[in-house]
Amino acid sequence: MKGKKIIKFFSSLLAFVMVLSLLSPFQASANEQGTNSFKPNGQSESNMKLKAAVLEQLNLSDGLPKLHKELQDLSGDEEVAVIVHLSEDPVALEKGISQLKGKKLTSSQEKAITDKVNQQQVTVNKEMVSKGISFKKGYSFNTVLNGFAAKVKADDLDKLLKVKGVTLVEPDVTVYALQDSKTPNNTLELEKIDKVEASMNTSISFLGIEKLWKEGYEGQGIKVAVLDTGIDTKHPEFATNLKGGKNFVPHGNDYARPRADDDPSETSPLDRPAHRPKFDASGRSFYTDHGTHVAGTIAAIGANEYGIKGIAPKVDLYAYRVLGAYGSGENSGIIAAIDTAVKEKMDVINLSLGGGSNTETDAGSFAINNAMMAGTISVIATGNSGPNRGTMGIPATARLGIGVGNTTNPETSYNGKVHVKAGDYEYSKQLNLMGTTFGQDLAAQLNGEFELVAVPKVGEATDYNGIDVKGKVALISRGEIAFVDKIAFAKSNGAIAAIIHNFDGGTNAPNESGIFLGDGFTFIPTFDMSVTDGAAIREALQNGSGTISFSDFDSSRTLGDEVSDSSSRGPSTPNFDIKPDVTAPGTDIMSSVPAYGADFPDADYSQSYDRFTGTSMATPHIAGIAALVKQANPDWTPFDVKVALSNTAKLLNTKKYDVFSQGAGRVDAYAAAHPRVLAYALDTANNDREVVENLKGTVTFGHQKLDKDISVTKQILVKDLKGKGGEFNVTVDMTKSFGDAKIVIDKPTFTLDGEQLINVTLTASKNANAKPSAEALGYIHISTGENDNTVTSLSVNETDIALTTDDTKQLKVTEEETVIEGDYLDISLPFAAELGGEAPVEIRNFQITETDLSFNGDGIKDSALLTFTVTGDLDTNYIEIWDIMNPEGGAYEDGYIGYLHAGSSLAAGSYKLPITGLYRSWEKQDPPQEIPDGLYTIDMSALTKSGNPRMVEAWVGPIVVKKTKPEIAATFEKENLTGNITDKYLDYNDELAQYGLDYNINEKLHASYVLTTDDDTGEERPFQLEQDGSFELELGALTENDTVKVVVVDAAGNKAEATIQVQGTANPNPPINEDENGEIDIEGDASEEAAEPQAGENKVKMASTEAEALSELKLISKIDNKMSNVPSVSKEGPVRYLATDEEDAGKDVTNEASYTVEDDSIVTVSDTGLITAKKAGKTKITIEYGGNGETVNVTVSDRPVVSPPDSSIPGPVTPSTPTPVSIDKGNITDQVNDPDKNEVKVEIPGLTNSQPKVSAQVQSDTLEVLAKSSKPLVFQSGNVEVTVPNKLLKNLAGNTPDSATITIGVTKSTDINGAVSAIYEFTITAVKNGQTLVVSRFSEPVQLSVPVTNTVKDPRKVSAYYINESTKGLEYVGGKYEKNKLVFKTNHFSKFVVVENAKTFADIQKHWAKDPIEVLASRTITSGNTDTTFNPEGKVTRAEFAVLMARALILPTESYKGTFKDVKESKAWAYPGIEAAYRAGIVTGKAKDMFDPDAIITREEIATMVMRAVNYQNASLGKNVDTSTTFADDHSIGSFAKDAVKQAVGLGIIIGKPGNKFDPKASATRAEAAVLLYQALDKLGEF
Repeated sequence: MKGKKIIKFFSSLLAFVMVLSLLSPFQASANEQGTNSFKPNGQSESNMKLKAAVLEQLNLSDGLPKLHKELQDLSGDEEVAVIVHLSEDPVALEKGISQLKGKKLTSSQEKAITDKVNQQQVTVNKEMVSKGISFKKGYSFNTVLNGFAAKVKADDLDKLLKVKGVTLVEPDVTVYALQDSKTPNNTLELEKIDKVEASMNTSISFLGIEKLWKEGYEGQGIKVAVLDTGIDTKHPEFATNLKGGKNFVPHGNDYARPRADDDPSETSPLDRPAHRPKFDASGRSFYTDHGTHVAGTIAAIGANEYGIKGIAPKVDLYAYRVLGAYGSGENSGIIAAIDTAVKEKMDVINLSLGGGSNTETDAGSFAINNAMMAGTISVIATGNSGPNRGTMGIPATARLGIGVGNTTNPETSYNGKVHVKAGDYEYSKQLNLMGTTFGQDLAAQLNGEFELVAVPKVGEATDYNGIDVKGKVALISRGEIAFVDKIAFAKSNGAIAAIIHNFDGGTNAPNESGIFLGDGFTFIPTFDMSVTDGAAIREALQNGSGTISFSDFDSSRTLGDEVSDSSSRGPSTPNFDIKPDVTAPGTDIMSSVPAYGADFPDADYSQSYDRFTGTSMATPHIAGIAALVKQANPDWTPFDVKVALSNTAKLLNTKKYDVFSQGAGRVDAYAAAHPRVLAYALDTANNDREVVENLKGTVTFGHQKLDKDISVTKQILVKDLKGKGGEFNVTVDMTKSFGDAKIVIDKPTFTLDGEQLINVTLTASKNANAKPSAEALGYIHISTGENDNTVTSLSVNETDIALTTDDTKQLKVTEEETVIEGDYLDISLPFAAELGGEAPVEIRNFQITETDLSFNGDGIKDSALLTFTVTGDLDTNYIEIWDIMNPEGGAYEDGYIGYLHAGSSLAAGSYKLPITGLYRSWEKQDPPQEIPDGLYTIDMSALTKSGNPRMVEAWVGPIVVKKTKPEIAATFEKENLTGNITDKYLDYNDELAQYGLDYNINEKLHASYVLTTDDDTGEERPFQLEQDGSFELELGALTENDTVKVVVVDAAGNKAEATIQVQGTANPNPPINEDENGEIDIEGDASEEAAEPQAGENKVKMASTEAEALSELKLISKIDNKMSNVPSVSKEGPVRYLATDEEDAGKDVTNEASYTVEDDSIVTVSDTGLITAKKAGKTKITIEYGGNGETVNVTVSDRPVVSPPDSSIPGPVTPSTPTPVSIDKGNITDQVNDPDKNEVKVEIPGLTNSQPKVSAQVQSDTLEVLAKSSKPLVFQSGNVEVTVPNKLLKNLAGNTPDSATITIGVTKSTDINGAVSAIYEFTITAVKNGQTLVVSRFSEPVQLSVPVTNTVKDPRKVSAYYINESTKGLEYVGGKYEKNKLVFKTNHFSKFVVVENAKTFADIQKHWAKDPIEVLASRTITSGNTDTTFNPEGKVTRAEFAVLMARALILPTESYKGTFKDVKESKAWAYPGIEAAYRAGIVTGKAKDMFDPDAIITREEIATMVMRAVNYQNASLGKNVDTSTTFADDHSIGSFAKDAVKQAVGLGIIIGKPGNKFDPKASATRAEAAVLLYQALDKLGEF
């Protein structure tokens, strides 16, 4: 919003601006920095009340409760879209209340209520005019809501609150259609199918709809309104049942033509004016199709040859267009449509839309509640923001409505054998199809022999120029454009089928891409092929034409009934209510889409159908079923229908999906229409100031606090609908609990006679450890106990096993029991309780963007932004300035000089407060004063409305306000310039030292000098000050006319300069450093040391121009010498997460089961289920127990022999040290002097079986020649290369050895599982004065290149590892695969081996980040929370990501330095990585000496760290990057992160989120962190 200003609390000066995003940490709050010692007394409640009395007399009440918190920061002339609520109850609410009481309003009573509501609206509008409120009125609501929409000038929002009858003003939010983007899904559990079936809309048969159709229930007489983007009125699917519609989207300048109120057509391409783009920033098209698809799922009449048909094809269908261009619309239009639907007596309304926050108390939610009470069944999509908790939005949060989640249908994928012949080349292999044509038989489509044509490049439209593929099969490479576009271009050029082969950079390369797109009318059959096969066929086709044919078509089918990851989860707030209520298939749903026949008369609708995914697609399934249920039970209320849908739903896997993921389960249409009994959970709901009855199928215990023993009772009313009675059992399945919490049923068995009331009591003992996350979740089951049949089955932990010879694998066999229930006699009700009670009110993330300020108007450090979040409503609250230097000063002698904000109440939410240099003194409040120079903290203190706790406080600081410049005094003593700085920062540091908050003075005073000699002005050079402000500069020999200018800039931006005439001395050379073991460190000279001064030093060391010499690499990650798996780090490790407690399903019968091997020459199995691989081959293991059986397929491969390509592997010999090859000085000199050579190369003998060690010796004079050049020295031994950088040669020569020798050795690596190279050992020794010294570490990395075998499957998973002789483990070194060799760098020599791991995790098989996670885990950069699970949606702390960065970049680690006070030496897993990342400039602290290691890392922090890492490795990558991308929430990105975010986006390392937002304060998940790290490493060329 343009010109956004701040709402006034008590003047235009002191202000708050509400923000809705999470806020990034910057400074610690009081409890994090030890307030007990720093602020021993804190704020007193009596002082707060005294201050409140003063403010009360000044009329400083802010009136927040009536104005929605999102509107409290607005002022100015700009118009704001709002919804105004009025006090008189609307007719739907009154009608619903009467009906629930067993009464019914008469027509005259309804008219009287409506008249009263209308009259109030007229009166309010008149008063608004009389008060001078500028507004433009929109829709009015008088049925489901009493109020109206309007555009009001921001300055007039406060005036609205003074209009009699106005109860609430809330923003008119934008709502979107809830369609999810299609994602490949090819890893679900597979079930074999014997024949290829015709493709159909699988929901119909899967949900049992046909049984209802056979009974005559197809929706006849039921009125259904679809509130969506409209409908294609010309689509044949609605030829007989579309009865009418309305338009609730105003058409102004943003549309090319007007729209009639009764025209519900979809937004057409012809509606787009020239100034609006075809696609918005989120990729949504201007024209729409969503509503037509939703309407088709409900009511398509089946006017097609493919079996596509709606759930209720004979309903009376109405289309209400509430979403316009780009699928968006205003909440007011939706409420107006709900209002109209109730007036027009719709039986069912479908809202596949949503947005905004998770709240039960907005206008849309109230409208839904009232519609339900007025008799209209309201079905709403929860959203597509899963899988995290609480991700649903309005209006699905309505407590009385039916919220719907998204599950999967069974889905079929196909494969077939592909035969290619091109000249002498022949190929035949079974391949998967990534895409097929909807409704077509593959065998018929691909019958015969076809010409195969290789399409050049990547299959873009222009790549077909001069290529004839008509009636042929196109061979296309993956890359650059989407798979669906490749298919489309091939089809448009006449191809009858396509093969898309992977490319070297593609996911899963060199194997197939592994993509499954499903079927569609726009697809031709498209096969998935590997890089290797594709390249071979392309090469064969270069020599002539080729043919292709297909055979042996087969298929596999997923089982369905998985909750989609994208499906939004509950609970709704603030009541911890269970949402969704029920789930339905919403993944890959085939339905009608528009062809815009009204605008394009020749439109062809024969294939105007497509697959969409999202809760938008699940919701019309429930709406259609609700119509059938209502038809079958015409006397039912909406609450009867809601309860029937819930009671009879099929529970999905409760170990995978809790009550907030699946609600009551996946809908069972037939059961819902014909229940024998219904069980109503009796509850109430607060509905816009009225408490109403809430009958539902879920039991909500809400928030309960365990500060005492609790016993909370809810009631369930069981009704006999068929008059059959019977004996019923009530059982409880507690899927999650805390402490001794349990559910007690007062009637665990009962005889049903009409109705039965059941008391369900939650009990739990007092528990001080209960946190807000403590929960009791589960299901209450009510069943007859009749006709139940328990069957057992066997389950094996793995049914397809791949081994290499000599590997072992332990099977785990369990016997599981399944209860086959009687026909619709068992019902279930989910329940939920939050046992931590409502969390105590907190002030969180109390932070400021600048801690050093100078309010002098120079544009430098002139302002700061204070941000924080309060988690509960506050009463009296202040933000004050506390004087650290005078803690007993101020009007109340409590150190507070005045306030920045004071208020009588403040709603929960996130806030920001600009600090611009003015405040109000407690002694003299008017006029506002300038904050004087000083050392302060900014404190917030408040009384809470809840009293839990009574008072909350937070502070941030120390904060320096300073306008004065530093003072510089300096004189010459011989050739040294000595001086002293006088400044307040020194005084403040002395004060802060008493509290342990002192800082390094060089962080606050930045000193530099400029030397001018003979009128030649040099560069500005920084130098370090001593902690008392003194300094000494060694400047060398200078003349009397030379000058040095000393510049000091303080942290607040104040700058001082002084110029002095000078003279000086010189620097010494570094000595050779020898340790007690005879090892030497080759280090740089003094100019390469860190600029950090050491304690007790008198001389200032000048800032370095090069990085500090790298130290020896510490242990990062171990791999056991068998490499059977990559173990997690210790329990305190950087990526260690606690696994969710989960009980094992079934009885473990591994030791009791019997095992039979089909071919025991391939594997054997012990009596305890241990498999041992014997030789290569395939076989089956049959497992039997208790009359049940299970089969395990086993494939054994030969263990690869690892050897250098140019020689056989030497045996286990102990060779003598070889005689070194002497390097010829003349040859070296020639290469050094050759301008065409960039390096000096020395060839030495290759490694062989008889000579597994070789050496080369360089004499001192030859070393001197090399050192004087700038060229590196390369030793080549066969396929092994060692590149020694010139800097290392210089340092080595500087220590004047007599000679230096490099030795390369090789041994077998067969003991290391996954090894793809031999073990190579490298050493460098130096001889000086007859003593041989081992060079242990280098000042600059040496590059090594070693050969690897041709068995590599995925080059990205290949890494070099250092063999740590002391730990017998492998330590990650990294490296890049390049044509059968691995190139890597190291700062020390030892033994190295190249390994290819293939690590995966069970919980990422369907995850969008599966590939990058597997790559990083295989390289041992990251690990899982267990060996088999990764926890991709878990959160990542700052410490964990810092350690990951250090590991990935192989940063040099050192012993504990204590860089950060909150990263202790005892945190051994973290401190080496954190301190290494700090030294590299990748991470910084969040306050003085504080890192906040356990804070969850945010998106902006992770982007910043990643870009610092990129720049650390290759600064050129960050240059000339397109940083023009903008986000709608750019203003929310912290100043520290803005440049990094732009660069990361420009490089493609990170992307925005839907709605053109970056969401900088959102926490990053483990999966997101892995992807960002992967992308960064990819950009750095690590893969």
